[in-house]
Amino acid sequence: MKPASETGETAGTIARPQPESVLGYLPALVAITLIAAALRFFHLTTQDLWLDEIGTVLAATSIGGAEGTSLDPSLLPTAWLSTFYYAVLKLLLLIFDADAGVVARVFSALIGAATVPAIAWTASQLMPRGAALGAAALTALSPFHVWYSQEGRPYALLILLATVAAGAYLRALDTKAAKWWAAFSVCSALALYTHPVGIMLPAACFVSLLANPGPHGRESVLRGVGALAVAGVLYIPAVLTIASTGLNNPADPRPVTVLDIPYALYTYCVGFSLGPNTSQLHESAQVVLEYLPAVTASALVFGVVVLAGLVHTARHVEQRALVLSWLVLPLAGVFVLAALTANPFNPRYTITAYPALVLVAAAGGWALFARGGKLLAYAVMTGVAAVSIWSLGNLYFDDHYSKEASGRLGGYLDSATGPEDLVLVNAPYMEMPVGYYYTGEAEVRGYPRGGKSADEVTADEIRELISGRPQVWLVLSRTFHGDREGRLRELLGDHLRETDEQGFPGIVAYRFTPRP
Repeated sequence: MKPASETGETAGTIARPQPESVLGYLPALVAITLIAAALRFFHLTTQDLWLDEIGTVLAATSIGGAEGTSLDPSLLPTAWLSTFYYAVLKLLLLIFDADAGVVARVFSALIGAATVPAIAWTASQLMPRGAALGAAALTALSPFHVWYSQEGRPYALLILLATVAAGAYLRALDTKAAKWWAAFSVCSALALYTHPVGIMLPAACFVSLLANPGPHGRESVLRGVGALAVAGVLYIPAVLTIASTGLNNPADPRPVTVLDIPYALYTYCVGFSLGPNTSQLHESAQVVLEYLPAVTASALVFGVVVLAGLVHTARHVEQRALVLSWLVLPLAGVFVLAALTANPFNPRYTITAYPALVLVAAAGGWALFARGGKLLAYAVMTGVAAVSIWSLGNLYFDDHYSKEASGRLGGYLDSATGPEDLVLVNAPYMEMPVGYYYTGEAEVRGYPRGGKSADEVTADEIRELISGRPQVWLVLSRTFHGDREGRLRELLGDHLRETDEQGFPGIVAYRFTPRP
């Protein structure tokens, strides 16, 4: 990014450019987008599908299936909460005769790459085109965005729709053009149909509309309220469907903490592959201490840019109300909902705030250049790029940050199990990914079931369960949700002989055979 002195901008300010100004950097934007696509397609299918992706595939392939095929009731809420995503994915599966998991990931990667120019397009309404190009570069290198661009889930699409909706809203404020208000309504409705947390972007626009309606004042307020009302009306069928099918069951209930929002901001910056992995954080937040140097260095580098961006946005960006409410509302809203319900605070539920953080960081980088601190600016932005590349390297090549390798486990079990064997999976919900990849005849059972903990399992229950089995396999995965203390392995060892152990990313499998 060039400093303001080289672009005609007043030092220390971010003047509002024309919407099409980013076209002046079109060759650079194309290059950045191609880099973004390469990063999102690199190692795209190297890791196995994880639990939620398998649920996505099962839901998409079941909807509208052959006569007699019904959708697993446990997947219904997931499907109806993301109607637009599943409709597009189902269409792609009908068009392309390919593995559903691959199609889902390719779709996300394409959407992720398309988000890069979309970020620049939206940013060009708020800041000079050099800063808008910086926002595109930050998104292209973002480990957080790459993570969700390589996942067969609705979140990459949600980020894109929220970004485009915001860009349309800003143009509608400037021009009063009906086409931009219509685009804002449609994109907002589609974001809601992609995931209900998409409501946070229209909410931010409403706050912004009241705080700063733009050059057309009261007329923009009336048109904006009308556009929001249209989006609400378009979403009524989804509300009725969700009311009839129900919401998702609470997942991983845990109390919110003061660290949840800082952690979400940290993941926006460095993703999930720098510092403790997600499984370790489930076990204990104190694990952060083991990675304190890396976490601290990353937080400092990004913290300088984000803090500079927040100050600059608050002082100089005309539509500061949109940017700041876009960043704050998803984080605060999900935090409050998590505190009031059994659902956890999870960064992915706040994901509509991610583009706002990118805009703030881009404004911060631009402000450092514009104020003449070129050495500091280059040092900080080099640090941002280095941290991003470091995290991306971990994501691609370090098994410590891999998703559970259920496919590799399935191949191992296929080659080693017999039809009379029993495969016990410590966390009942992990029965689905194990069964998805395992093609053998042995029984796969999530255990214990019915909400019972491993600590409550008795020796007599285990004895009855394994009676007559030539081999018993114990699959441990996500032990923070089942058998945290290794109770099942201990009970099986009391009755059987442990003869083999195989480890895969996120999974360990033990083989037990009868004692001689």
